[in-house]
Amino acid sequence: MRTCFRAYLLPVLLVSLLMTGCSDPSGRPLSDMKKRMDVEVGAVQKAAVLSTDGQEVPLDPTVFLNDLPAQGKELEVSDAPLRREDVRYTLILYRKVEAPLVLEVGEQAVQFGDKTYRGDGTERFYRWIRQLTGKALLQSTVRSGELSAKDVARSLSLPEQEAVSLWQILQTSEYLDALEEKQYPLYPHYRVKMDTGSGVVEVTVLTPTIVSIPFGKETHFYRTHSSLFSTITEWLPPHEAGTDPFEALFRASDIRIDPVTDRSIPQIQRKMTDSTVDQAISHQCIRLLKSGILQRKQTRLPRQEQYRISFGIGNSEKVVRMYEDHFVLDGNVYSHTGIHRHILQLLEAKRK
Repeated sequence: MRTCFRAYLLPVLLVSLLMTGCSDPSGRPLSDMKKRMDVEVGAVQKAAVLSTDGQEVPLDPTVFLNDLPAQGKELEVSDAPLRREDVRYTLILYRKVEAPLVLEVGEQAVQFGDKTYRGDGTERFYRWIRQLTGKALLQSTVRSGELSAKDVARSLSLPEQEAVSLWQILQTSEYLDALEEKQYPLYPHYRVKMDTGSGVVEVTVLTPTIVSIPFGKETHFYRTHSSLFSTITEWLPPHEAGTDPFEALFRASDIRIDPVTDRSIPQIQRKMTDSTVDQAISHQCIRLLKSGILQRKQTRLPRQEQYRISFGIGNSEKVVRMYEDHFVLDGNVYSHTGIHRHILQLLEAKRK
């Protein structure tokens, strides 16, 4: 393995040496620097990626080494350093004795020490690290897990056998570079937390075949086999919470917004069955409503009702009256700062 690292880590270390000014004006590496590179490469033991919140994931050495020669091209030294808030990943190359080699990776820049590189190559390098990380997240072994349905506040502990069963399905997933449209979780908002021994991998089930895994500031997406969703619904059926006044809204087949006093608000009608994106946006609207605070005492509402949301449920409708920071459902008043604006932003984003 050390021989492979010696052969394939040269492009990355060449970039590192260029960043630290270890080349002559013609761009040809100096001979003593070549010796230094050989020593550093020979000491590398493994590669890993660190998230912005401290989660470390080892990279698949075979994939890493095969793809590495194509990286590190089209880079230009930049006077503008990579800002801390723009860092997405930290690539760590561990060495046997000396301190690790560390590259901080952003979408538009790579930082090594006090030098920054930008250009077409950095964006390609970011996408490469992102994809390697996404695939590496599913390579761990699991000890146990927890399955939850957030919308109905139910959960189920998974012993090792059941956790491994779900994990094996997840490991066959296809990694997706991105989603064409933003996808919110469908009701009942299933999540799976897997204990890997060294950390927790949290999987959000967005649709019956799409899941996501957060990693620091990044979110990775995967297309899964439908057996994952069928297994989850078998183990934790989405039973309704009978006392929840918002529960019926999740069964709506269409949603409509009608302006009342503010005529600048567009009339919007959306069929839940048009796509999982439409359905999930309506479910996200309901989650926003659920986060409102029930006012136990009589609340004086503003005179101007902004608009109404009508949820079509079977042959009937449930209407929510929207004010700036309040709304009314079934005669009950709820407070939620800026709720009318948040709902409109969700539905307007889909129309654009």
